[in-house]
Amino acid sequence: PIASYYEASALAASRDDAEAEALLRQVIAEHPDTPWAARAEQALAALSAPRLRRWGWASVGWEYDDNVVLRGAGVVLPQEISGQRDTRVLWTAGGGVEMALPRGFHWGAIASYEGAAHAELSQFDYHFPSLSTWLDYAVARDWTLRGQADFAYAWVDDKPYLGFQRWGGSLLRGSDRWGTTVVGAWWARYDYHFATEDVPDGPGVAFAPCLDPGDVLCGPPGIDEERSRQRDGDALQFGIDHTLPLPIPQGLGRWSLQGSYRFQHFDATGSEYSHNAHELLARLRGELPLGLRLSAMGAWVDRPYRNPSTFPRPDVLVFNRQYPLSSDRREDRDWRVEIALERDFARWFTLAARWSWRRNRSNVDVFDYERNILGVTLTVALGD
Repeated sequence: PIASYYEASALAASRDDAEAEALLRQVIAEHPDTPWAARAEQALAALSAPRLRRWGWASVGWEYDDNVVLRGAGVVLPQEISGQRDTRVLWTAGGGVEMALPRGFHWGAIASYEGAAHAELSQFDYHFPSLSTWLDYAVARDWTLRGQADFAYAWVDDKPYLGFQRWGGSLLRGSDRWGTTVVGAWWARYDYHFATEDVPDGPGVAFAPCLDPGDVLCGPPGIDEERSRQRDGDALQFGIDHTLPLPIPQGLGRWSLQGSYRFQHFDATGSEYSHNAHELLARLRGELPLGLRLSAMGAWVDRPYRNPSTFPRPDVLVFNRQYPLSSDRREDRDWRVEIALERDFARWFTLAARWSWRRNRSNVDVFDYERNILGVTLTVALGD
C-alpha cells in the first residue's frame, strides 16, 4: 500500500489524475481498515475536489516609437498629425486562475487590460482589454488536449476600433529532454469599427481631369473603395511550435530555442485585405550573469494578397486628376526582430528593456514602412 499510495501522489502531482485515482482506489480495496486506506480516501477526496491556482500582474513602462503612424514610403501626413515619431507611457494589468478538475481536466482563464497615452499623437492612444479561457484534458502521461477561446476589444482615440474573437484547439506534448511541442488550429473573426470613404470616379483615363472640377482626386471608374477597403473578415489559422532545451554546460544557466510556423487564410469583406500568410519565427531564451535573462526573436512573414491594391502610389497623385493603379497583386514581406533583457529585483519585481524592429516591404508604397521601438517596463507579479 505504501508504494501504491506514493505512486498515486506522484501521478497526481504530474497531472495524471485518472491513473492516480485508479491507484488510490486500489489501495482502499486491497488494504481496507488500514491507515494507508484512510490516507488514500483523504487523497482521493482531495483529488476529486477542485484545486485552484491564482496569479496577477501589473506593469508600467515608457517607449520611444519612430513610426507611430506606420507611415509608408512617400506618404504625406495629414495636417492634423504633427509627425510620425513620439513617446508614450503604457500600462498593463491582469490576472489568471487555473483549476484542476477531476478526471484529468484543467480549466483556466486570463483577463488583462493594456493602455497607452502618447506625448503628442493622442489620436493613437489606445485601450485594449482581453480575455482567454481554456480547458485541458490529459490524454496520456505527456500529452494534453486543449480547447481555447480568446476575446479582445480595442479603442483608439476613445473610439471603437476592433473586436476580435478566436476559437480553436491544440495538442501539447511535453518532455524534459526533448522540450514542448504544440500543434493547433483556430478560427478567428476580426470586426473593425471605423468607416472608409469612396473615392469619386474619374473619366477612365489616367491623369485626365476629374469629372467634377471640385474633386481633389479621382480614381478609376467602377471601383467602390469604401467596400473594397473594408477589413472585417474571418481567418483560418494553423500553427506548429516546438521549444527545445539546449544542452548548455552546468553553471551557464538554462537556455532554450523555440521554432514556430504559422499559416493563415484570411477572407476580408473587401478585396483589399484578403490574403494567405506564411510565418517563420525563431526565439532564443537564456540566463546571463548578474541575474539577467535574454530573449532574442526573429520572424519573417510572406503575405501574398489575392487582388491588386486600390491604393495609388503617392508620387502619382496630381490635383483634380485621375490617378492610375497597378495591375500587380499586392505582396508584403514582413521582417521583425526583438531583443529584450530582464532582471528580477526583490521577490516580485521585474525590470525589462526591449528593442524591436519591423520592416514591412510591400509593392504598394502606402504599406511599405519601417519601425523601431525602444522601451523599458517595470512589472510586479503575484501568484500562488
